[in-house]
Amino acid sequence: VVSTQSTGSSGINAEYGKQWYQRRVRGTMSMFISLFIATVFLSLRNIVGIKLSEYPPEFLILPQDSKLSLTCRVDPDSALETLPDSSESESLEPDLSLVGIQWYYQQTEDGQEWFLFESEVLEYSSVQTSYEGFYFCKAVLNDEELVRSDVTRLKIAYLNERFLKVPGQVYTVEGSTVEFECEPPASYPPANVTWHKDSKPISNARAYMGFNYTLVIVGTLPEDSGNYQCVAENSITNETRTSLEGELYVTERIDNDFNDDSERPSPSIASYYTTVLEGESTSLLCAFQGVPYPTYRWYFDNGTEISDINTTFSYQYEKSGATD
Repeated sequence: VVSTQSTGSSGINAEYGKQWYQRRVRGTMSMFISLFIATVFLSLRNIVGIKLSEYPPEFLILPQDSKLSLTCRVDPDSALETLPDSSESESLEPDLSLVGIQWYYQQTEDGQEWFLFESEVLEYSSVQTSYEGFYFCKAVLNDEELVRSDVTRLKIAYLNERFLKVPGQVYTVEGSTVEFECEPPASYPPANVTWHKDSKPISNARAYMGFNYTLVIVGTLPEDSGNYQCVAENSITNETRTSLEGELYVTERIDNDFNDDSERPSPSIASYYTTVLEGESTSLLCAFQGVPYPTYRWYFDNGTEISDINTTFSYQYEKSGATD
């Protein structure tokens, strides 16, 4: 009896175990099938009509070393979902958490697209000139592009140090027209150029800026004499560069219609006579006002020219004699 009961119990347990195993296998298979169907179903669902609620501007100029921050976001109110085997959009609330924002870079507008990273915000803490180029964002789902923004062109503002042309020295007589040249440093955007006289902005109705930043002064007067500088300013970086000084000397016009020689201007000579010991040195000074600068020549008593002096007002000679 015991043996029979034992055998019957073993049979029941075996049958139970078989049924449990079958149920477990069927349950596991059912779970995998359901998961597969759900995955296929979700992949067939499509988010359509999506738009961007926030996107970068078309053009951006930043100073070097400044921060760049561009944002790209999806408008949740613009999206609908389509069901499998349905050609019409249905009023379903899409799961936008599955939509990613990707950023891309192009060195030129028609150049190769380089993927940067996936994020709603593109940020660089310190931009350099090497960052110049074209940026845009994409909204993607399952590696499929839903919508993309227009490209944003990034330019880096700068102002170099060196002027390519600077004003020089000008000697003139009143009533004439003079020009000072200026070519400002390389700049982006192009620098704003102004002219200053004696470190102050020019307020002269007879002065104007002509071609290639040249300063033109018409009808010069003695009060126009002074120091002139060209000033370049970058409106984005707020940097300013100032050129070297140019000088303007304006003298009164001398009337050439003299009644006699007594009215004609004469040289200013410090001393007509001087006595020195043999072997010593002496200096003779001769000054004359004129525009342009007069040429000075010194002669010995026999009419022999001593030297041609253009920029020096004194001459040392160690031999006695008369000079003119």
